[in-house]
Amino acid sequence: MKRKTFVAVLLMAVVVLILAACGGSLPSIEGRWELDGVVLEFLSDGTGVETFGSDAYEFNWRIRGSTLEMDFLGNPIDSPINYVLSLELHGAPVGAFEFFFSDDGQVLNLTDDHGHGHFVLDFTRLED
Repeated sequence: MKRKTFVAVLLMAVVVLILAACGGSLPSIEGRWELDGVVLEFLSDGTGVETFGSDAYEFNWRIRGSTLEMDFLGNPIDSPINYVLSLELHGAPVGAFEFFFSDDGQVLNLTDDHGHGHFVLDFTRLED
């Protein structure tokens, strides 16, 4: 009985390793992304900076499944992305957006987190 259990566990481990190798990994959101002069920079420590011209807005970020949560510090209403995505489209601040990558990880697509599908914004990865 121990032998059958060992073989079953070994086979499951091999299958998991094969699936992991074939599936590859998702691109990282860390780095700088730009859309129409708005630059989002996601740092590895879960903080970030949004810049628009000479203005900068700090935020904390985290990923939960396919949702990107952004908590702006200071005065978030002045942040271009928070204003456009939240206030104009939803009438109230929204700090979570569905996201996905396209163009082999070179485009970060943000959409609403409410299932309405009102918008998709395509941020292009900037080279450092």
